Amino acid sequence: MIAMEAPRSRSLQIHESSRAGQGGFSLVEVLIAAVLFMVITVGILPLFLRAVGLNHEGRLATFAAHYAASEIERLAALPFDAPDLTLAIDDSERGYEEFQAEPNGLWVDDADWAGGRAFTYHRVVRIRQFGLDALSDGVLQEAEAISGTASATTPGLVQLKEIVVQVESGKVPGSARRSVTLRYIKAI
Repeated sequence: MIAMEAPRSRSLQIHESSRAGQGGFSLVEVLIAAVLFMVITVGILPLFLRAVGLNHEGRLATFAAHYAASEIERLAALPFDAPDLTLAIDDSERGYEEFQAEPNGLWVDDADWAGGRAFTYHRVVRIRQFGLDALSDGVLQEAEAISGTASATTPGLVQLKEIVVQVESGKVPGSARRSVTLRYIKAI
């Protein structure tokens, strides 16, 4: 006797071939992938946060340098004997302070600034005058500065003006204050 095998039905063949072609993920595989993704994300996230903070601090320092340079350029463009560069009688230096709050971007004089208000930038400008002999040692020292009285009595005595501009960024949460100081020597 010969045994014969019955042919398989068509529906069984379709079902088996369709299962063989499926390549889905099991729930365990998806959970393992999610855990790996979370571990990598938690490891990289502090790097991104630090990069954002450093980018903001760099922006503050760049604007501070720009504000200092623009004030130096404004004062350097004035004539040597301009009122903004001239010391009053009995003064050894001339200076002023300004504050800026960002919404409007305008600089406000120190006298008009409300003491407790937060500021974005603080600018201090100092102007002193010297004779050429002050450069004999290569360094301008405070003791060598010529007062307004001396310059008024001896007009040709002042031949150099030192302009110092310091701009400091305001305190921003999570970052340190940034300060930029520029110095310019204007000769007659």
